[in-house]
Amino acid sequence: MKPEEAARLLHAYVDRELDAAKSLELEAQLAADPSLRERFERLRDLSAGIREKADYHAAPSSLTER
Repeated sequence: MKPEEAARLLHAYVDRELDAAKSLELEAQLAADPSLRERFERLRDLSAGIREKADYHAAPSSLTER
């Protein structure tokens, strides 16, 4: 995996949107690249902070029916 692709996939990885194969590939890249791992850790911490502080509102049933 090229560094640019790994960096592009970080958001999807943090949000658990990658399939198992891409996740494993990115995890290998994270283990080998300290700079990428640092970016991942900052993004993960930011995402956790937002989830912790943000209000969650379920979508109205009229939207989920669409």
